[in-house]
Amino acid sequence: MLKKLFTISIIVFGVVLFSFTLPNKVYAVTCTWNGSVNEDWDNAANWDPGCTGTEGIPGNGDDIVLPESPNTYNLNNNINNLELNSLTIYGDSNDYYEIFGNDISITEGITTTYQAATTTIYNNITFTGNQQFNIQATNFNGNINLNGNNLNINATNDNSVFNGIISGEGDITRRCSCIF
Repeated sequence: MLKKLFTISIIVFGVVLFSFTLPNKVYAVTCTWNGSVNEDWDNAANWDPGCTGTEGIPGNGDDIVLPESPNTYNLNNNINNLELNSLTIYGDSNDYYEIFGNDISITEGITTTYQAATTTIYNNITFTGNQQFNIQATNFNGNINLNGNNLNINATNDNSVFNGIISGEGDITRRCSCIF
């Protein structure tokens, strides 16, 4: 009886120990801006339902989507230590975003789609994975830390500008006439 109990205990211990070695993969959730109250990212009323952060604000690992024709175009990332999976910004000739506030870490990349207007990102950005930037008419006024990751830039026009300092280990490949 003791031998059987000992064997069961060893098996249970092994299963529990093995479960701690499995990767904790968190899948990104789409978090869409509506800007219905003000410019602050830490106000849940400014976001459509679905964000994973506290009380419905963006959380670490979320995919942020800034749609065409929101109520507010000037956005304040007032969330500390935000680590996004990706940032996608849509726009037409009347839409432009200005994003400022706290630094952002990003895993997957940034995509912007515009007809004529320009988005400006003032935030410092740190990469937590290799990046794919598919951009149009985007100004990066904050610093970018490659953090040992690579940056691949595809821009469909010559209206994108990198004004900040790009630092850290990593390679940059650009398919654009972007200004650095």
